[in-house]
Order: sequence, then C-alpha cells, then structure tokens
Amino acid sequence: MTSAAEGAESDLDRASVLCDLRRWDEAARRLRTILATDPHSEKGLCLLARSQIGQRAFDEALRTSQAAIAENPANDWPHRLAGLALEGLGRHPEAQAMARTAVRLAPHASQCHTYLARVLARSGSDLVEARAAADRAVALAPHTADSFLTVGMVAAADRRDDDAVAAFHRALAIDPDNTGAHNELGRVRLARSQKRARGTFVNVGGLAQAADGFAAAVRVDPHAAVSRRNLDVVLHLFQVRTTQAFVVVAWVAMVAHRSIGSDLARVLPAVLLAFPSVFVVRFVSHLGPQVREYLQGLLRNRLIAGAVAADCLAVAGIVLGAALPRTTTIAFGCSFALALLALLAMGVQTRRNFRAPVGVTRYRISTARLRIGLLMMILTLPVLLLPVAGSAEPVPLDVALGGAAEFACLVILAVMLRRSGAMTWRGPMRRRAGRKRAGDRAGPGPGSVHG
Repeated sequence: MTSAAEGAESDLDRASVLCDLRRWDEAARRLRTILATDPHSEKGLCLLARSQIGQRAFDEALRTSQAAIAENPANDWPHRLAGLALEGLGRHPEAQAMARTAVRLAPHASQCHTYLARVLARSGSDLVEARAAADRAVALAPHTADSFLTVGMVAAADRRDDDAVAAFHRALAIDPDNTGAHNELGRVRLARSQKRARGTFVNVGGLAQAADGFAAAVRVDPHAAVSRRNLDVVLHLFQVRTTQAFVVVAWVAMVAHRSIGSDLARVLPAVLLAFPSVFVVRFVSHLGPQVREYLQGLLRNRLIAGAVAADCLAVAGIVLGAALPRTTTIAFGCSFALALLALLAMGVQTRRNFRAPVGVTRYRISTARLRIGLLMMILTLPVLLLPVAGSAEPVPLDVALGGAAEFACLVILAVMLRRSGAMTWRGPMRRRAGRKRAGDRAGPGPGSVHG
C-alpha cells in the first residue's frame, strides 16, 4: 500500500471515529474533502451517507448511499444506509425492500437481520417476519447487545411488554452503556404507566421509571437528542398532570362554596389538595438524584417558573380560604383563575417545545376527556351566575373571576375538541407522520449502522 493510500485510509478511520462520536458536521466536512480527491471511495461514500443521516439530511443521504451501491452493488452496508434514508423520507416499503436486499447479500451478517427486524417493527407492517429476523440476529450474534435490543423493539411493537423489558435487560447486561436499550426501556415503562393509569389520575411509579430510563440514556450519551426530548416530555407530562389536579381542586372549591356555602364546602378543597400533593411527593421520591437536579433546572425557564408560581399561589389561596372564612370568597375565585393561568402557561410550553418532529413518544388527549371537561364547564357555569342574576348588588369578585375563567376554559375545551384528532404533546403530526416516522422508534439511530 502506498503512502498516499495509507493516508487516505487513515483519514477515513478518523472520519469513522467522528461518526461514532456523533460529530456529524465535522465528519461530513472531512469526508467531502476526502471524496473530492477520491470520488469513488466506497467506504467514504458510506461514511458520508451515515453522517448525513445523523444530520437528518435524508435526501442527500439517499443520493450518497445510491452512489455507494453503484460502486459495489454486492455490499450490504450501503443498502442498509439507503434504507435508513428512505425511512427518514417516509418511504417505508422501499426501505423494507432495501433491508431485504441487504439480508440477501449478507445472509450471515447479524446487522442485516437486525436492521430488517427494526424497519419492519418501526413500520408495524409485518411483525411475524420482524420477530423471525430478530431471532435470526440473536442466533448469529448471541453475545451482542444490539441483537437483544432488536428483539425488545420487536416485542414492544407487538405489545409484548414483558418480553420487551426482558430483552432490554439482556442487552444492558451485555452492554450497560447501550443508549438505545436505556431509551427503549424508558419507552416501554412509559407505555405501561399509561395503560395502568386508565381510570386513575396517573401511574406515578411507571412515569418516574420512564424518566430514569431516558435520563440513563442521556447520561451514557449526552448527544442523544431523542432520549433528552423523551425525558423532557415525561417531566412535562408530570407538570401538566399536577397543574390539572390543582385546576380541578380550585374549581371544586369555587363551585362548592357558591352552591353549598357550608363549613364542609369550605374545608373540603383543602383536604382534596392532599391528592396532588401526594402525587408530587411520590413522583419526586421515585426519581434518581440526577433527574431531580434536571427537574430543578427546568425552573430556569420563565414560562415553567411562572406556571409553578401560579400553582403555588393557587394552593395558598385554597388553604387561606379554608382557614379564614372572611377570605373564602375571593381566595377561591383567585385560586381557580391562577390555576387556570398555570394550565394555559403549560399549554404554551407544550406548543413551543413539543411540536418538533423528533422521535418522541406521542401523547394524545382523549376526546372523551375533552367532552367531559366541556360538559362540566357548561353545567357549572350557571351554578356560579344564577345566584347573582337579576340582583341589584355588584357581582362578587369570586363570581366574576370564576365566571370569566370558566368561560375561557369552555372556549379552550371547545377548540381542543374540534381539533382533538391532531392534539398531541408534540403538536399536529398528521401532515408529517409518514415522513418522520423513522424517528419515532428511538433506537440507537444511525450510529449503530456500520460496515
């Protein structure tokens, strides 16, 4: 090998290391320089396609991988890279065809069966074939974490949660620093918490375990944007659920005081505060120390800090109204307005930060819940306003605040109900769901695709 060839190979090795470190921009610049000298370098083209997938430049990655296929049609690696690019473009049948071609070219390469199983699991088109491919990958490479990670991903897609958790734990036993296994384990725990929470407020333990799983993935790989976004979504879900609970308690306080007016109606809301308080304490106590620190860091966001402050003031108002009868009327009215303001602030935070089509778990607001909330507002608005209708006396402040807040809430719920088919934590996805679905299953990503 000549010195020039040795230098080119050394440059390619350095670019491969940059890809392993997920320094995609730097790797792409270095590889373009290499390919300017040797445009027919098959390895250089594959590494450039890999870096372009990392940059989410899927059109460019597809062209580059097709150029690599033209250089050597018998190599399975560029076919897998082309499949990843096609997935990113939402062209799933073509991606599956590329994966099957890679398996045909290298039937004894475990990474080919791994990719075929993942692309089928991500699209959900043929889970039987996906499971067979995953089992074949384990048979070919029984001591690699990626094989068991793939088994877990297929099991999760098939909603076999116990099998998925067992497979992810096997992957972590082999490689404790496997980012994809930590992330997927968090996804399964989050899905479990959602299932177990049906009919209840939320499953606290499952939610906290999901946050710890995503945090572990971020700790292993600080550049894992998907895992970090998943962690942010879980913590945001916790904040929203807490705020919703405070809104309900404040609403009960205001309506009960106006319609019943007894001492029990005044003290009952303070007792109801125990439920969201226990929820907060249990969730935080289940979190690891690093996630607690990260949760505290979120308070640097002014919008979140404002929502938390409004929630605290709402709680203080409920306690004050229960303790001092003279302040009950105005305290309960202000508490409901402040709690609703906090919920609106969290809604703005949702719209700002969770619309980006990154591979995160989607949360859909139930149409039934929206209808129940709308019905509650319609039925209780007369309870507030009828007692003062036709009266010559000025409208009490709590009635004014509560009526305005309920009317605003009623309008918001009506708008949400109309758009309920597109309401997710990361915003309307119907236009981009097909194109971005490749990122929805947050596996190791392009960094796991190598020659």
